[in-house]
Amino acid sequence: MSMLLAWLAFPLLLCLLCLGCGLVVQLLSGCDIPGPLLIPLGFALIVVAAQAMVWGPSPSLATPLVIALAVAGLVAGSGRLLELSPDGWAAGAAAGVFAVFAAPVVLSGDATFAGYTVLGDTSIHFILVDQLMDHGRDLSGLPPSSYKAALAAYFDTAYPVGAHVALGAVRPLVGQDVAWVFQPFLALLAAMLSLSLYSLLDGIVERRALRAAIALLAAQPALVYAYALQGSIKELATVAVVATLLALVPLTVGEGGPRRLVPLAIASAAALAVLGPAVAPWLVPLLLACAVVLAWHRRPRWLAPTARDAGFLLALAGALSLPVLTQAADFVRENGDTATSQSELGNLLGPLDRLQAVGIWLEGDYRLKLAGGMLTLSRLLIALAIAAAVAGAVWALRRRAWLPLLYLGISLVAWLSVTSQGSPWADAKALMIVSPPILLMALLGAAALAQVGRVLPAWLLVAAIGVGVVWSNALAYHDAHLAPRDRLVELGDVGERLEGDGPTLYLEFEEFAKHFLRDAQPTAWSEPWEVRPGAPRGRFGFEGDSDQVPLSYLESFRTLVLRRSPSASRPPASFRLVWRGDDYEVWRPGGSPDVERHLPLGGGLQPGAVASCGRLPRAFTRPAGRSLLYVRRRRLLVASPAQASRPSSWAVDADDPLSVRASGSGRATQTLAVPADTAYDVWLQGSFGRETSVAIDGRAVGSVSYELNGRGEFAHLGRARVSRGRHTLTVTRAGGDLRPGNGGGQLLGPVVMVPVSATGPDVVRSARSARDLCGKRVDWLELARR
Repeated sequence: MSMLLAWLAFPLLLCLLCLGCGLVVQLLSGCDIPGPLLIPLGFALIVVAAQAMVWGPSPSLATPLVIALAVAGLVAGSGRLLELSPDGWAAGAAAGVFAVFAAPVVLSGDATFAGYTVLGDTSIHFILVDQLMDHGRDLSGLPPSSYKAALAAYFDTAYPVGAHVALGAVRPLVGQDVAWVFQPFLALLAAMLSLSLYSLLDGIVERRALRAAIALLAAQPALVYAYALQGSIKELATVAVVATLLALVPLTVGEGGPRRLVPLAIASAAALAVLGPAVAPWLVPLLLACAVVLAWHRRPRWLAPTARDAGFLLALAGALSLPVLTQAADFVRENGDTATSQSELGNLLGPLDRLQAVGIWLEGDYRLKLAGGMLTLSRLLIALAIAAAVAGAVWALRRRAWLPLLYLGISLVAWLSVTSQGSPWADAKALMIVSPPILLMALLGAAALAQVGRVLPAWLLVAAIGVGVVWSNALAYHDAHLAPRDRLVELGDVGERLEGDGPTLYLEFEEFAKHFLRDAQPTAWSEPWEVRPGAPRGRFGFEGDSDQVPLSYLESFRTLVLRRSPSASRPPASFRLVWRGDDYEVWRPGGSPDVERHLPLGGGLQPGAVASCGRLPRAFTRPAGRSLLYVRRRRLLVASPAQASRPSSWAVDADDPLSVRASGSGRATQTLAVPADTAYDVWLQGSFGRETSVAIDGRAVGSVSYELNGRGEFAHLGRARVSRGRHTLTVTRAGGDLRPGNGGGQLLGPVVMVPVSATGPDVVRSARSARDLCGKRVDWLELARR
């Protein structure tokens, strides 16, 4: 049901609302807006209307306002709808683009989102939608938490949220969490881009089938697809709105007085809403070009009417953009250093190759350089596309097809402006935004051939460029990082269970916990959001353990939410287990009271260690007047693929000597010494796309697939009875198939085997002194008042 609601009901509903709002804009402007532009233009109005409500006193009215506008447009504009003859080619191109962008999630079989473990910014997008649609920018009612700290940090930088509030205004209508409709929203933005490109080519490419093919391909350059797969909502909305702005330029020279500029004003305000003042390199040249077009059209008496129209356009766009303009100074001040620092890479591995702007990159991860045969083939396809783009530009110039030339020129000017002073992170975004017009111009080279009667060569050129684009995106599809829906649903259930019972500490590096635990006052151990000044923190990106957290800090929380793990220490005796699911545990105070001191003994993958009485602090060897508490631990069996016989493509990870980056299929084999004849629960650390299995002496224990994890996290594979002695343990990564997320290299860590007798609830025991525990393996020692 969730899949149907997210990928069928939500897109259809959003398109219907956009259509109604597009008709409202048409009525306000008095212009006959081309049918394919109604949905993208309606989206622009939704952005502006929702932002006005969110920045005002009534964010809860955003959804009713959008519905009211859409209904008014559908009713009042019903006559216009009846006059429109459906353009099946435009609809087909948009549907095709939507299907391409939907494929990585839809073909996985789960309503989830992409970009998990690639870019944590998506977690911020989720909490922005949560907060803005419920309480706007007012954080006064939120208790201290990582959720609040992250929101405050983004609000302080005047982070643009036009696309977020548009998503948030429609989401309640299908009753789904924002996490499950986020990817359909991005796919719809790409589909809107194709509609705007199709409209932009009206009157330029006469064959509608060829025009649809161009719009279909130009809306999916490799960088745009890659950014959609990492959850870049601002950038996807920007490419859609910029293309809409260009497609609206012809309306500036139409009849009807200044009101004909209403669509351009609304789209300009939407552009400012989705990208903030950073959209200026695109918006300013475009508006100047519109002024030139107006003046040229009205010569020789151009000054007065041009000034009147320009004043109207700027006044209306400015009024609709007040939420952004009032924060412009804050945006520039807070983002200036990040946007210009040459060391700011974001999640990039280095600056991108500028040839990626062409839209072809035969590599599953856009951040990687090309190598081997893919390098040669990519260069050939890129060279072909560049030659076609030059031919297309010459043809457009000779034919006086100014609109695609203007689209390309403005985008190149904006890109040059950004790269002249921007960081590699900003430069990459500008490359992504400039890629649709470059690819569009390359495909216009094919239109030039068709125009002179060479239809077959034209289609062959479209096919050749299309192969490069589709192949690039197929590789990205194959390497997609899809979020583990079942685990995140369980985390959301925990959040609902704990609503109002915070503060809550979570030790897992799970950036999306801020969203799914938002009502439990969540605090992250290994994220950089300042909740309590001077409070201890774990290492960013790595799993934490309760033994690493100072006792006083741990006990200041009402709830602990812990990821189940074979190597995790039991929380201090002052906590008791109150709930356990498939992936998470919930602990609360209520165990032994008045713990004064906590001494962890284990470390790494071994939660316990042998107590060496000669090295224990005196307080534990002679606990006069105190109870000595402890938890017994049996030694875990650990087998690391980094120390096994393995394929050469499985390189040891730079940050963890016990893990490898497993690329391709293969098998790691090593000998394991088992000390006792007993049953073991078998766990495998890592992040898994294609199936990865564990076998002992050729007997399968279990397997895991399509379960991505953060560093240090485990998947439980099953239980095996193993006799005492030496055994052969094998970890096998299967070959690839056509499922999304089945490619790429992923982190593969150790196999950990836990004796079944040690897998039940950890029992806190007491001893007279540490000497009673000499030579025994324990998790920790604690002193508590009697």
